[in-house]
Amino acid sequence: MGVRRLKNRIVPLEMLAVLAALVAWNVLSGDQPGFPRLAFVPYWLPAVVFASFYGPVAGLAALALGVGALPVAAAFMPGSRVPWAELAGPQSALVLLAVGAIGFGRSGSKAAIASLRARYRELYKKGVRLSKTLDALRVVNGYYERELLSARDSLPLIHEHLRSLDTRSVEGVAGGILTLLERFAGVRSAALYRADSADGTLQLVLGAGDGQAPAQRPLEGCVEGWVHRNGSRFTIRQVLDDPYLASMDDGGVIMAFPLAPSGEPWGVLTVRDLPFVAYTESTERAIEAMLELARPYLDRAVRYERLTKDAEFDQGAGVPSYAQFMAMVDEAFGRGTGSPFSVVICQIDNLAAIVAEAGPDSGRRIADAVSRAFSASADTPMMACQYKRGDQLGLFVGGLDEDGVSRLSLEALGTLQMSPPDIGGQARRLDLRVGFASRRRADAGVDEIIGRAELLIELQG
Repeated sequence: MGVRRLKNRIVPLEMLAVLAALVAWNVLSGDQPGFPRLAFVPYWLPAVVFASFYGPVAGLAALALGVGALPVAAAFMPGSRVPWAELAGPQSALVLLAVGAIGFGRSGSKAAIASLRARYRELYKKGVRLSKTLDALRVVNGYYERELLSARDSLPLIHEHLRSLDTRSVEGVAGGILTLLERFAGVRSAALYRADSADGTLQLVLGAGDGQAPAQRPLEGCVEGWVHRNGSRFTIRQVLDDPYLASMDDGGVIMAFPLAPSGEPWGVLTVRDLPFVAYTESTERAIEAMLELARPYLDRAVRYERLTKDAEFDQGAGVPSYAQFMAMVDEAFGRGTGSPFSVVICQIDNLAAIVAEAGPDSGRRIADAVSRAFSASADTPMMACQYKRGDQLGLFVGGLDEDGVSRLSLEALGTLQMSPPDIGGQARRLDLRVGFASRRRADAGVDEIIGRAELLIELQG
């Protein structure tokens, strides 16, 4: 078997080349053919190579050729001798053992070398992939490190941004929400839509960022409409599992959130672009949390928009009229005892004097100052409406009972006394009397609640 392998796999030219090299080595080695001091390196090294590639028979044949070259070389060098003693020494046995071991192991065979090359290529590819993965992880880690470093300052900054939402304009609140998401959620492009049931569409209130949001979207056949109708959050991941959503997806919406400021479907917020590293479930939860924080402000703006839709304003004070205030109270009373609410009546005894000195616009400024004071104390936006008399304002307070509205009124009064509002370029102290009342289970109608609040004002006179 070894002879057949030798004939089939060893190229004669290779052996002849080795033989010629060994003879030349001995001729050039002077009077020490074979380099006995070097343990016959020129002879056993080719044998090891041949054994590695072609097996032990080829290795031993190469070794025999090398040893046979010694007398040939010695014949050409007068005075030199064949180192028989060295050839018979222990080092020769080590050479034979090495050739046999390497040959039988075939660690350096062509198949083994090919396998080693294949493993090297695979390891190299894995190393490249691992390097790219590590680079991506460094980018992601850098992003979250920056987020963590800024988290310490996020709460007061979010609080400041929320204060900027304290406006009666839906567009103003929408702009504040989009700015909030851009600053704290990394959103690059977003849009806020208001539902128009009469037209069966979602109308764009405000868009922000580079991406152009459509001016309107249908309530049927699009992702935004699905979110509004079902009151459910949408993420682009859902299109992979839901063929129905996939058929409606036009590739323009990454995430969408329903907006229901008064507990009823009102509109939709869509996120159209954000950094890849920010597209996580944590970001989705953060956006939902921010929308929940902004919900009272949007609720106030939406209620104000609905109140003023019929243009029923008090022309003197420039605020919603008494009829609008009573409409809010009647609507809340009709919800049943499961929805607590309170009313606050503020009588400003020196209002006429301030208006006469500071001008007719001062009435609206005073109403704004009262609204801000109560909103800050309740940590939710409120809106002052005109009450029965010109020097009276009414506030509807949802969700508070008698104790809560009592504390709220005291804190708001303290704020107005310690920081008088700037009216006409001058800080003006308001002579305020405040009456309040909350709904009780025994109340037969709105008049009983209003009567208790008015009675408190009379008791302060």
